[in-house]
Amino acid sequence: MKIGTRFTIAMVFFGVTLVAIAVSLFVTSREVRRVREQQAHAFTLELEAWELGALTNDFLLNRDRRLRARWDAKFTALSAALSALTPEGTEQQAIVDAIRENHRQLRAQFTQVASALGNTASIQSSAAVMAYIRAAWKQLEAHNREAAIRAERLAMVLEARVDRLRRRNATLSFILVGASCAFLLANYTLVQRRLLQAMADLEREIPERRRAETNLVSLSADLAARNVELETVNKDLESFVYSVSHDLRQPLRAMHSFSQLLEKEYAHCLDDRGRDYLARVHRGTARMSQLIRDLLALARVARQEIERETVDVSAAATAAVGELQEAHPDRRVEAVVQPGLVASADPRLLEVALANLLGNAWKFTAKREQARIEFGAAERDGKTVFSVRDNGIGFDPKLAGKAFQPFQRLHSDNEVDGTGIGLTIVERVVRRHVGSIWIDGAADEGATVSFTLG
Repeated sequence: MKIGTRFTIAMVFFGVTLVAIAVSLFVTSREVRRVREQQAHAFTLELEAWELGALTNDFLLNRDRRLRARWDAKFTALSAALSALTPEGTEQQAIVDAIRENHRQLRAQFTQVASALGNTASIQSSAAVMAYIRAAWKQLEAHNREAAIRAERLAMVLEARVDRLRRRNATLSFILVGASCAFLLANYTLVQRRLLQAMADLEREIPERRRAETNLVSLSADLAARNVELETVNKDLESFVYSVSHDLRQPLRAMHSFSQLLEKEYAHCLDDRGRDYLARVHRGTARMSQLIRDLLALARVARQEIERETVDVSAAATAAVGELQEAHPDRRVEAVVQPGLVASADPRLLEVALANLLGNAWKFTAKREQARIEFGAAERDGKTVFSVRDNGIGFDPKLAGKAFQPFQRLHSDNEVDGTGIGLTIVERVVRRHVGSIWIDGAADEGATVSFTLG
């Protein structure tokens, strides 16, 4: 568990502990306040009982109606104090029940005594009256004393209840604070241990990181040097290609010009074999010129910067087919281009690729009376796959791996003319677009070249 997570948990636990202590204090405070109120009623009950006893003595001695009225008012106050009691537990309930029963008996006996004293004719002599008063006083005094004692007992029970509540609250608070402190201490110890371990690991990693940084700087320097070297090699290669093409073109033009002049001026002097040799010279110079053009095209494709934009692929393919039809008006080829195809690509490089693909299909269908070339696209695994399909002479599937290698031809010169560079150019264009390309087909069953543009 992360240090930050542990710290958050510790703070939450500490906060919950504080909330629990606050709630416990609040609940205990309310309980203590309620018990104190009951205790106050108990003290009132005890005081009222003693005062009622004093009024009882005054009434028995004086037998005055005003004292009787005061006694009734005091008894009413005692009844109100008794009604305010709400006992909890069996002990408090037993004490309150006993006080209420004693209260009822006191009322009944006082009423009886007051009635008897009001009718003194029923008592024969003053001595008998005094004896009756003394007996009644003892009984009534016993009831008042018992009520006061029981009220005092109830107050003591309630005081004990307050003490228990306070001790319980103190114990709970101590336990919660102790648990919280123990949890915080444990987390602090663990965090401190992990920090020390992290510092130790960091001290061990610093030298390793420094060595890695040193190695990275060295590798970066080596890579930069290799890039410079590679750029130099590429520039030298481009210079070589252009120099060779320029140096080769001049003698080729000379050979072509002199062979034409020879054919024009001295053709009548040559026999069939000589004219055949001259035709071979023509074909050789033409093939060499095409090879030089293809090499220059390959070099341009390799060094041209990619500038992607939305390209109308269908329009580009249609234009390439149109150029082929204009260059070979004697050919009757059914060319089908799927409309509405677009792609994000470099328009110049894509035109070069389509020209080579469609040009190959045009060449391979030369011997078909009903030649057909199709260009379309389909979605496959979330990518747009473009394809050029023809019904030409096809190829041996075993040679498919060599189709995109430079100067590797799938047919002999007697079957189809070519330099073996066209599909290589297409492969370079696709690879520069971070795409893929492959070829399918069979001998005398046509071929299909498929590619994606990344």
